[in-house]
Amino acid sequence: MTARLPRGLAAKRPVVHFIAVFAAMVLGINVLLLARVQDTPIILGILRINAHLAGGVLDLFGESTTVTDRVVAGNRYTLEVSHGCDAVQPIALFIAAVVATPAAWRRRLLGVVAGACLLFALNFVRIITLYYVGAYDEKYFDVVHVEVWGAAFILLAMVLWLLWASWAMRSASPAGSGATSHESNGC
Repeated sequence: MTARLPRGLAAKRPVVHFIAVFAAMVLGINVLLLARVQDTPIILGILRINAHLAGGVLDLFGESTTVTDRVVAGNRYTLEVSHGCDAVQPIALFIAAVVATPAAWRRRLLGVVAGACLLFALNFVRIITLYYVGAYDEKYFDVVHVEVWGAAFILLAMVLWLLWASWAMRSASPAGSGATSHESNGC
């Protein structure tokens, strides 16, 4: 296929491939989310899991929470874990970047699983900090929720991808961990 591409574009094939796959996956994910996939039992289940796990962690900090469906009611604040508090979009963004990266499929699978688990765990940090922001000074809740954590979570997903890609591409080189050139192609 490289022989058919213009000379300058052939040299940039991995970049063009990454951009095309990444853009197609992000577009597809957003179309699914806009098409009310967020109201499916799977997404609602993820929200409930987030609420119950966050409630459990808050209980460890002495908050005595009661979790009903997606609502975490504690000693000082009540927080509803709603759409957007599920980390689905940042995880999907991370997965799209990993899948689009020209690395071996084993490394991509490891990146997808490890990265999604890490981002899912970081989401509890976000939920717990939002609980405490609401408990101590509710006027800052929207700013921290939307502007701080919204941007930070996307940034964290991209930094995690950069770290993973650096490892995956370094490990893929024949001089790195002894991987063959076939293994590093990944496409």
